[in-house]
Amino acid sequence: MLVFHRKSCPSCLRLAREVRDNQKVIKLSKHFVMVSCDGNEPNSELFTFDGNYFPRVFFVYPNNTIDFQFVSNPLNFQYRYFYRGADHLIGRMKDFLKLLKEEHSSQINSEKQEEVEL
Repeated sequence: MLVFHRKSCPSCLRLAREVRDNQKVIKLSKHFVMVSCDGNEPNSELFTFDGNYFPRVFFVYPNNTIDFQFVSNPLNFQYRYFYRGADHLIGRMKDFLKLLKEEHSSQINSEKQEEVEL
């Protein structure tokens, strides 16, 4: 999970305060590699293609591929990677873990099917 923030950003500071000692975030974070990135670096269109707002959070697959389709709110087209608080982030962390579990289960079932066909 990549978290882009800026030190002087009020929304970033609020989110940091909310998640820092949140036991649910701490428990869920054991399933993620949490990477905190200064919003000034990297200065890349890869992470700012939809605007220059902070904080923004990207979820990353175990193979290090960023899921740009996994957004904070599918109905919010303006701030797709903005999380308004700890509860919002916790919900999407759980959703991403479910997605990973479903994809892993699907992959295992596909491999079993291949074994049966051999």
